[in-house]
Amino acid sequence: MAAWGSSSNPRNCPLDRTDGYGIAEADRGAAAHALRFRYPRDEVAWIIAATDGAFDLVPALGVTWPEVANMSTPQLERLLRDVHIWEAETDPDGQALPRAKRHDDKTVAVVRIAT
Repeated sequence: MAAWGSSSNPRNCPLDRTDGYGIAEADRGAAAHALRFRYPRDEVAWIIAATDGAFDLVPALGVTWPEVANMSTPQLERLLRDVHIWEAETDPDGQALPRAKRHDDKTVAVVRIAT
């Protein structure tokens, strides 16, 4: 079975179905479709949680997730602003990166794990 909400083009697929684009906010059962991974504690230096509005677009700016993991709070704020500008000015109609709406919420949280 494909991951719930795994479609890469939300504009052309049904919502909230395993063969479509998932929106979990209204369905607690969606958590059963979450992807979970386990890693040995000593192999994890950082964790990033990002909404799809950031996760899908950060790579379009040529920024890697290890780079994001090492950003300061002001740098993260600037990154999210740059993502918003990229949406508005570089790809306002979603041609380079198809998406359901011009602007989505953008949140990135970085946890650095002390060793």
